[in-house]
Amino acid sequence: MRISKRNGTNEAYCPEKIKRAVSLAFQSVGNLLSDEEADRLLKNVEQKIDDRITEEPSVSVEEIQDFVENQIMNQRAFSVARNYITYRYKRALV
Repeated sequence: MRISKRNGTNEAYCPEKIKRAVSLAFQSVGNLLSDEEADRLLKNVEQKIDDRITEEPSVSVEEIQDFVENQIMNQRAFSVARNYITYRYKRALV
């Protein structure tokens, strides 16, 4: 699976990047994400990616981040989601 980066390049999908970003978002509000919770969230995101891949051959970083954001919101971790959204905004500016 290939991921379309913001700068227009493509790279191989790396689930560890998603897990790291989510863990950092939880840590930013003083919460720890267990390995089981991280794996469940990642599995749900990957299912969304797989569904999307059936329509197009690649998925963008922004789409993946949308999926992650939705999964955080589904866990009702709203303060985490707020920090994740802020992080996304700052990265988009770069």
